Amino acid sequence: MLTGMETELKLRILNPGMADKIISDEILRNLFLDQPVEREFETRHYDTSQGTLMNAGLAFRVRREGENFTACVKGKGFSLGGLHSRLEYSVPVKGFNPDISVFAETPIFNVLQQAVGEEKLTNLFSIRFKRISAFLNVRGTIIELALDKGEIVAGNKREEICELELELKSGSAGEIFKLGAALAEKYPLMMETRSKFKRGLDLLDFEIRWKEEPPNFEIKAEVSMLEGFFNTLMHLFFRFVKTQEDFLLSPDSFKKELFLGNELERLKSFLLFADSLVESEDDSRALGYINKLEVFLYPILELQGLRNIWKKFANDSCRTKEMNAVDELLRKDYEYKKDLIYRKLAEGQATPHILNFFGWLFDLYEKKGSEEKFSCVWGDYICKRADYIMRCTADLFSDIKTESLSWYLVEKLRCEIRSYFYSLEIVSKFLDKEKKKAVQILKMLYLNLDFMYYLKGISLFLQKHIQNNKEMPLWNMFHEWNKKKKHEAERIVLSCLKKLNSFSF
Repeated sequence: MLTGMETELKLRILNPGMADKIISDEILRNLFLDQPVEREFETRHYDTSQGTLMNAGLAFRVRREGENFTACVKGKGFSLGGLHSRLEYSVPVKGFNPDISVFAETPIFNVLQQAVGEEKLTNLFSIRFKRISAFLNVRGTIIELALDKGEIVAGNKREEICELELELKSGSAGEIFKLGAALAEKYPLMMETRSKFKRGLDLLDFEIRWKEEPPNFEIKAEVSMLEGFFNTLMHLFFRFVKTQEDFLLSPDSFKKELFLGNELERLKSFLLFADSLVESEDDSRALGYINKLEVFLYPILELQGLRNIWKKFANDSCRTKEMNAVDELLRKDYEYKKDLIYRKLAEGQATPHILNFFGWLFDLYEKKGSEEKFSCVWGDYICKRADYIMRCTADLFSDIKTESLSWYLVEKLRCEIRSYFYSLEIVSKFLDKEKKKAVQILKMLYLNLDFMYYLKGISLFLQKHIQNNKEMPLWNMFHEWNKKKKHEAERIVLSCLKKLNSFSF
């Protein structure tokens, strides 16, 4: 039978010993429509020796449940931060016999035939697990819960399975995320971004070209404001979740933790850009979740800003032992904060905030779908909003008469301009040539305000850590360099302002 699109949230239980406690928690117990049922499963995955099914974007399996066997073909679909969605076709069969002819009555059969050809299907790996499942009623939304415990076996390699699945049967998708968030606040959970199939492939000794595809969030100017707003936020949040996954998989890769902070800042900036589309209460909720995620990343972003300034100074100066000591101090502090971020994210501390944001977004989409103002054209809204942002920029600088900007003013302007730049950069493909030029000037303005902000920051850092007369020459050298660079940045800032004022918005 054709089951169509399935949508489920997978959560890895980081402490398998807590699995039984989770399933008996009052959060779930109060939602059960029936008593949980325990079943045993064995799944065998098949492909040709050349991996032709996977190269065609298909996964073929036979699953045993008790005495019953079911063959299933799944398309790649996508995995988004633990939310999995894919096409699925299932038919009953008599045993572990990898025969594609059982799908002859489904739309996928011709694709299967073309992929397999005359080759034989062989068993790649097996998955054995016990599942405790039940149906839940969450404010009218029906969700199937499944707790899976077992292992994946590929040759002589094994990997433990301990995960919670929440599959939407009917109702609001937002309820899946909010329920997941409630559990993640009590237990160490992490979005499981890999399917069991992908995890099995990762155990194999040979490489097969298979990748969980990201969702396509292509947005056109002609779509409604609701579609444009929702899909843009989904795209931005997907980038954040994917970057978090990359960081946790490869924490020593080049500046992944900084990319994570940048993606979060882009998301926050777009929320502020489009705040006219949502009530202040909804906007505050969303920003609250983002701010909680920012708490994890803010210290290391600030420290990296200081390191960048110090590196520029060191490159412009003659290297000394005292400079090497400052290098080492900044490096150790950075590594310490990076390890701290990694531990917190790996423990699932960010999971409830991420899931709550998804829940908020899906709820907003369903709630706003009937509002007339959201039926307006997205491209028109973007252009009007961009004009408003440019006028706000002009107002920010209208009272600045001097060529010397105080650090307090730099800090304030930097935050505002960063938000304006990121938000307009995100929607730049909808802007005309003149506005795109203005966005590039905003970028230059932001980078120089950012530079001035961290010039002051590294000065305070050095004042705190330079403790003896031997290091005073270093301070004097930096102080002269600082004055020169601040003056250069101020000139660029004022030049950018003059250019922006020449535009008519």
